[in-house]
Amino acid sequence: MSLNEISRALLLSASRNGPLNRAATKYGLRLGARRFVAGETLDEFVPIARGLNARGFTIASTILGEGVTSEAEARSVVAEYRTLLDRIAAEGLRANVALKLTHLGLALDERLAEQNIRELVELARLRGNFVRIDMEESWHVDATLRLYRGLRESGFENVGVVLQA
Repeated sequence: MSLNEISRALLLSASRNGPLNRAATKYGLRLGARRFVAGETLDEFVPIARGLNARGFTIASTILGEGVTSEAEARSVVAEYRTLLDRIAAEGLRANVALKLTHLGLALDERLAEQNIRELVELARLRGNFVRIDMEESWHVDATLRLYRGLRESGFENVGVVLQA
């Protein structure tokens, strides 16, 4: 196994470690992530996004997280994204949404993730917005692409997928 493969395996393992994730959430902004995070709440995000829009930028917004452990948690995340999409529209922001399918329940049930992403892409279409599906671990690639293709085949033109090398 090469050094790159070992490093990748360690990073993926660390990303699924509960205590490490909680520490990253608690201290990450203080350790340098603040430069890339436009606020910890929607109320903090809006004025930063407005300022970046005024400077000519379009924002890719997200709700941090992935790998929910229950259907109820996935539905809660969907509710947060619905609020985000509604607020972006209400504020007239030039911002779209990037999300992870495991945050919508993909690791629990592909049908659950499909229902959740379809709901959000439909709302985004109604709001004149775009949803970008982030790629995750290699074992989720096929399902991610399957769900993306299904959305496109259903006529949703306001959805894209991130591909990684």
